[in-house]
Parts: sequence; C-alpha cells; structure tokens
Amino acid sequence: MLGTYDVDEAVLLSDRVVVMEARPGRIGEIIDVDLPRPRDRSHAAVARLRDEIVSRYFSEAVA
Repeated sequence: MLGTYDVDEAVLLSDRVVVMEARPGRIGEIIDVDLPRPRDRSHAAVARLRDEIVSRYFSEAVA
C-alpha cells in the first residue's frame, strides 16, 4: 500500500488510485490503473489518466 498526495506517483506505482473526498474523509472513488509495467511518465496513457484524475478532483478544490 502506498499513501501519497502526488497523482503522478500514484499512477506510476499503483494498481489502484483511491481518491478521498474532502470532508468527512470518505472514499470518493477507486480508479483501476490498468497500464502495463514498467510505466513511463511520458507515455500518453499515463498522462491521460493523470490528467483525468486531476481535472475531475482537483479542479473542484481550486474553485
């Protein structure tokens, strides 16, 4: 198990990314990372998944 706030790290190292809701700290979603290993940060599929997670969850936090 890996705990991190770094979305890049989560996508590169994990089989699943668990996104927590802000309050009261519940699981918002579990996202399967079904990408072959080794994963390269510059690979299009890695970048696409990272961008999807950031746009869905962190755009709300900034607003």
